[in-house]
Amino acid sequence: MPRVVGPSATQIAVLLSAVGQNAPGPQYHLYQNQCHWFAETVWGAVKQLFSGGVEGPWLNGRSCHPGIKIEKPSSVEVVCQKFNSEWARIENPEEYQRQEKEARVHRLREYEVEITRLQAEITRLRANIAAAELESRSG
Repeated sequence: MPRVVGPSATQIAVLLSAVGQNAPGPQYHLYQNQCHWFAETVWGAVKQLFSGGVEGPWLNGRSCHPGIKIEKPSSVEVVCQKFNSEWARIENPEEYQRQEKEARVHRLREYEVEITRLQAEITRLRANIAAAELESRSG
């Protein structure tokens, strides 16, 4: 059987951080509440991000909590996206910095468009005010 190389400790740390950042609300606490959500999200993300492993059934039903059905969290996709983004930043900081710079330039261009629109609106409003003042003086 070929040897399957799993995720590194650094990759698991980045994944756990991404899961923690995506926790469902302030009521989340790893050791008190939502531990099943955390475990299922981590496991779902590991299976999605690091394919090639073999998942087999546990003996005597030990793979489930008695009486509690645990659904696949919808957060797995979000966590995987967050992991991929963070891992890309770690693997290639120059590319990440380039993408961040492009994103900043794009945001600045959007701000410039908005500023131009607002300046035009200010000019229009000033003209309306001037016209209203003229009308009130003459009438």
